[in-house]
Amino acid sequence: MLQPDDGVPPIEPGPYLVEEPLTKWPRVIGIISLCYAILGLLCGLSYGASGFLSEYFMRIARMSVTMPPTMKVMALVSALIMLSLGILMLTGSVGLLRRRRSGVVFLKRWALLRVVFAVIGLVLAVLTAPVVIQFNKDVEAQQIKMFEEAGRTDAKPKSDEQHWFQHMVGTGVATVLIMAYPVFLGFYLSRRKVTEEVQNWR
Repeated sequence: MLQPDDGVPPIEPGPYLVEEPLTKWPRVIGIISLCYAILGLLCGLSYGASGFLSEYFMRIARMSVTMPPTMKVMALVSALIMLSLGILMLTGSVGLLRRRRSGVVFLKRWALLRVVFAVIGLVLAVLTAPVVIQFNKDVEAQQIKMFEEAGRTDAKPKSDEQHWFQHMVGTGVATVLIMAYPVFLGFYLSRRKVTEEVQNWR
């Protein structure tokens, strides 16, 4: 049996290495973004279908209103953009949950593109407002006619000013809501603390 004086140094326990706990923000932001991406994909599908099925449902409701070609094209293009952005965000969300640097890159690109397309959509909504408002007025006229046939005489059409106000306010509110999360996500992922942590990921 070796003794301390046999030339063998005594074995002493070294310092314990304590691993730093993983941060929670990638999981939280990743789950929120994943839900947002799935919702965006569903909205894109429904928005694209609305351009082709709206007339069908109106015929079922006994309303003879034709959707203008401009609105159909806008619905189709918007649906394709929303689906593309949804796939991009879905990929970034999965990468973020796996703590991959590529996930953060994809989400930053999504945030930038989402804001850009929201601004473009706002401009197009203003430019095509006369077409959309006329379509809404035609639908309203058909609805009032149906009410009158059912014996109701209290339904009155909105004025042009009311239609314009409703369209502009609705477009503005929708744009703000659409841009809220992309702006937050872009700023959050660009923070210095987040950037330094992401550099250590795979």
